[in-house]
Amino acid sequence: MRRISAFAITALIILANSDVAEADAVPLKERDGTWVVRAVINEQLVLGFTIDSASVDVSIPSEVFSTLISAGMIAGDDIIDFQSYRLADGSVHSLKRFRIRSLRVGNVEIRNVIGSVAPAEADLLLGQSFLSKLKSWSIDNEHHMLLLNESPNNERPVPANSTARSTASPTDESRSGDYSFRDALAYLLTGDDLGKIRVVDRAQCIVEVRHRIWPDTPDLVSVIHLNNVDRTRSSIEAISDVPRNRVDITLRGEGVVDYLARPAFKLGQQEIPEKPAHSASEDIITLYTDEVDSIRRAWDYIYSHGCRGSKDSAGKRIYP
Repeated sequence: MRRISAFAITALIILANSDVAEADAVPLKERDGTWVVRAVINEQLVLGFTIDSASVDVSIPSEVFSTLISAGMIAGDDIIDFQSYRLADGSVHSLKRFRIRSLRVGNVEIRNVIGSVAPAEADLLLGQSFLSKLKSWSIDNEHHMLLLNESPNNERPVPANSTARSTASPTDESRSGDYSFRDALAYLLTGDDLGKIRVVDRAQCIVEVRHRIWPDTPDLVSVIHLNNVDRTRSSIEAISDVPRNRVDITLRGEGVVDYLARPAFKLGQQEIPEKPAHSASEDIITLYTDEVDSIRRAWDYIYSHGCRGSKDSAGKRIYP
């Protein structure tokens, strides 16, 4: 579910030349005809938000909100109230509102941003409760950049010791092989640098990956131990397939993946049984893409920025 797109009205928001020179430029990613930008919530969690100035608030789906609550990023005293919202399909919903203590895009941090909890299938939206606190903003369509001019009244600065700074540092994604560590992990494991992953343990290179196989079905959740990967027995292979070409990433090693338990569910008329938690020494990740070189660059990046692989295979490539 997506609220009314902002892009019909972005032409009305134009920066003066002096503002452009001072603007903070943040890379954008195009997805399904919309622009997505990385933002850091409460200096802890990086998420990809669709820019939508028609949305009153910063909108967060209920599943993501539950994660923020369980991780302690949103406290009980951050809950504000319930208000009625009309969504793009005309339906009216009473949605919970809450306070985001800090929301940072690029180097621009806005404090005490109002968020609302949208239905689970909704998108993350960067709305007016963030955008209206800026002096001005615009989208550079040619260079795929969001240009932000901070209001002089905004509360600053961003803490110098932010734990999320290195994860969300702005990079120009048009430069091949230029990643943050999380981006590279997400791209390698999902084919999308905004993919649904969570870094469980940065030092041990343990990553949780979620896949939704069908709407309204439980996520398939696996925990991949990249330091257990034997890189001499693993492979990245481009395969010509129908209807789409794909890349198969085969990870092998002792305890390389833990598959978390999945409850039983119904898919159409078919009953899908419960799947218990279990571990395996092999995991095959299939990505439907032609960008095998980008996948290999992401692999090289993570294994030169902290991940080691198993002891006997460290430093060795897994493709010709």
